[in-house]
Amino acid sequence: MALRAFFIEQGIGTERDPERAAAEYVRALETGGVDPESMRGTVNGVVPPWDTETALAFQRILQERGLYLGALDAQVGPGTLGAARALSQQ
Repeated sequence: MALRAFFIEQGIGTERDPERAAAEYVRALETGGVDPESMRGTVNGVVPPWDTETALAFQRILQERGLYLGALDAQVGPGTLGAARALSQQ
């Protein structure tokens, strides 16, 4: 699921759709079997930066669920990842 979200985020093999990508990341986390810090994988050994619109949509979903209390700034840092971890442990 997380890989599918990444492809949607990047527009690989499908139309780029930040909202749908964010929702797919959330679905992947809800399985409980996905680590938020590694769910997006690596490209040539490097974790790619989040697409700004996808990061913002991801934060918004986490905020709407009461898990993310930070600013909607599209910066996936400790606060966003902490909220994602909380989601994966529900």
